[in-house]
Amino acid sequence: MIELTGLRGWGHHGVLEQEKQIGQEFVVDVALGLSTGVGLLVALVFALTLLPALLALFGRGLFWPFVPRPGDAQKDGVWGRIAGGVVRRPGAVLSGGIAVLAVLVFHAWPALLPGGFVGVDMFFVLSGFLITTGLVRGVDAGRGVALGTFWMKRVRRLIPAMLMALVGTTALAWLAVDEFPAGLGRQWFGALTYTSNWVMILEGGDYFNRASPPLFEHLWSLAIEEQFYILWPLLLWGLLLLTWPPRSTVNSGRVADRRRILAVAVAAVASAAWMAWGSWHGFEQARLYFGTDTHAFGLLFGACVAIGLAHVPRPEHGGPEPRTSATRVAVAWGAVAVLAAGFALVDGGHASTYRGVLAGLSAVVAFIVWHVVQGDRRDSLSRVLGNGFLRWWGRRSYAAYLWHWPLLVIMRVMVPVDAPGWVEPVAAGAILLLTALIADLSTRLIEEPILHEGFRGAFGRWGAAARRAFTGGAGPIGRLAAAATALGLVAVPAAAVAAVVHSPAQTQLEQDIAQAEESLKAAQAAQQAARESRAAEQSKRAEASASASPGSAAPGDAEGSAGATSSPGSSAEPSGLGLGDPAVTRPTYSKEQLTAALPPSELGPDVTLIGDSVSLSAAPTLLEQLPGMLLEAEVGYQIWDAADEIEKLKADGQLSDVVVVALGANGTTHRGDWEKILAAVGEDRLLVLVVPHGPMDWIADVQVQMEAQAKAHPDRIVLADWDAAAKQHVTDFSADGVHPRADGQAMYAQLVRLTIEDRLGTRR
Repeated sequence: MIELTGLRGWGHHGVLEQEKQIGQEFVVDVALGLSTGVGLLVALVFALTLLPALLALFGRGLFWPFVPRPGDAQKDGVWGRIAGGVVRRPGAVLSGGIAVLAVLVFHAWPALLPGGFVGVDMFFVLSGFLITTGLVRGVDAGRGVALGTFWMKRVRRLIPAMLMALVGTTALAWLAVDEFPAGLGRQWFGALTYTSNWVMILEGGDYFNRASPPLFEHLWSLAIEEQFYILWPLLLWGLLLLTWPPRSTVNSGRVADRRRILAVAVAAVASAAWMAWGSWHGFEQARLYFGTDTHAFGLLFGACVAIGLAHVPRPEHGGPEPRTSATRVAVAWGAVAVLAAGFALVDGGHASTYRGVLAGLSAVVAFIVWHVVQGDRRDSLSRVLGNGFLRWWGRRSYAAYLWHWPLLVIMRVMVPVDAPGWVEPVAAGAILLLTALIADLSTRLIEEPILHEGFRGAFGRWGAAARRAFTGGAGPIGRLAAAATALGLVAVPAAAVAAVVHSPAQTQLEQDIAQAEESLKAAQAAQQAARESRAAEQSKRAEASASASPGSAAPGDAEGSAGATSSPGSSAEPSGLGLGDPAVTRPTYSKEQLTAALPPSELGPDVTLIGDSVSLSAAPTLLEQLPGMLLEAEVGYQIWDAADEIEKLKADGQLSDVVVVALGANGTTHRGDWEKILAAVGEDRLLVLVVPHGPMDWIADVQVQMEAQAKAHPDRIVLADWDAAAKQHVTDFSADGVHPRADGQAMYAQLVRLTIEDRLGTRR
């Protein structure tokens, strides 16, 4: 303990015991820390170099162009066209901004907005609406679908900003992260080909297991959108041709639109049903969430709204001014409330999310879009959607989405595992502010010029600005900064390419887990052979016992038959090991106890452990401590997977007397999941819950739930407190702060062993 008073400190510290006993006065030096000094230096360099160069190249409009307002006269130039677009569709721009903002908050502070990922589905609906609206209007205007023009516009809109984000964040990760980023080659391939979602499916990635996420994991949603942009114009063209009205009348046109809406709605419902069916039939979460076929319903719901409103005349096109009833406005606000509840309550790891919740919320978003676009823009909801900041944010949401995730991943790797709990949330907030700045610059300097002026026009503009900087009196500092910027445009891509070329296929943690999996396979093969040998030996003993007792021959035969498949450690029914002393509910151990050299435990055949990648990485040491145990561990296992796995093992006659559930590092769970686990284990088996350890927000919730279960069922549950042991005794973790390295793995295994032995009273 160290007590600080004023500028004087007094306390007890030291390595040796005598040092800890002697009080010492400390000299307190109040000065700027290293990080603060570095930050000030960076700010100074930025203010003296980059800022003057940006002002010299692009002028004051770089920061504050005029604010567009409905009713203002159209202004010329790029900003004028942008303003016109914002004024024409403020609701769509705003909704897109809200969607991305929700996703950003979810990624930065998962506990603050657990369902923030629903923003992705909200964005899907908006994308489907906007894209389909443009295509249908092109057909109505006699231009047809115009595939070449459509696809080139998508290229100009999406690819330049994405390339800048890929290059910038890759170079930053290479320079800032000690452990070299892994898998960059396949991530870049997925990003550049817009197949990131399928790359992640093949890898078995899990969006909601973010202990060690890929640098560009978030690009899965952009991949689905781009695949939609490629296929949908062709499908829509075919749909329009098949449903074209035979006579050009108002009524025939409406009938055709209804048929088109019905066809697209059926496709949307089929996609949602396919996701639900996959969830019911055991599809991996990655396959359900990342699949284009299973996650296309939002895009198609948006397309339904676009087709339905395509031929509704708007005031700007000579139609009447719409009037929205108070009832409809109230229903629209109710839909907003439902969507807000989804943001706050939906759990990405729960099965219900994939069995209709995401699809239902997407339908709610589609209704809100319909209300805003088709209704009176003066109603209360539309006025709220006219918020100036959110309109501003909506134009920058794409760039923000591109940059925020890799910056957060880099930040979380750089934050020390033992840093105070407030450091990461504060750092995440700083990252979001930096993201907003970068998104503003990317939108103004890259996206909008290329989108509205084309590649040739934008490059010509940039070249002219650079010439003005060097020849138009920018001064030596401005010219120096311009030269430094030009050098950065060469050095940063070079660093990114070097990072991709030298990126290992797997992280060190993934390599360790792969080695552990190989060790586990070999051990499981040996275990199976041992179980078969024990079963045969038991069968022989049962037969001998039956022969020695003629009066009980029939029952003996039955027992012998059961013994062939129900040996200790591999039986469907408990063998009578017992539940141990209920007073031992949460034993604690010193470092000496966790590192002591102990002979292998004889309890191994009586133990079944169900775990995730933490248990998998510690598999060799677990099998050394408890030889003969049944270890079922997989990367990404969640707590709700435990009940199904236990039931499967019990049905196969392999569930042991002691069941260890070492899960919780990948996501939180619910009360119903614990009830299923307890029912599956049964009342005659001992349940050992390994308390997870890690910096993620949900782990604290899992710890509370485990403590509650142990308190409610002390006769059946004992806690192996890995969190306490890790905090006190383990210093060497992987970058995620979850997976211990060799020394920690050994203590993890010994903790599980000692907890079981102490509860059962079988310490040897």
